[in-house]
Amino acid sequence: MAFTHAWHQAIIEDFAEAIEDGRPPVVSGRAALDVHALIAALTRSSQEGQAVTL
Repeated sequence: MAFTHAWHQAIIEDFAEAIEDGRPPVVSGRAALDVHALIAALTRSSQEGQAVTL
């Protein structure tokens, strides 16, 4: 499943600004990994036609 960078533009910009400003980004790496795990589980469930456990 492909995602355009435009959907994430604000998050990408905030990350770059956070580096410049020396502050944490709005979305942490941990939160982003959790979302990607959910997306992977949804994709796998759809492909296999059954529920998957996270």
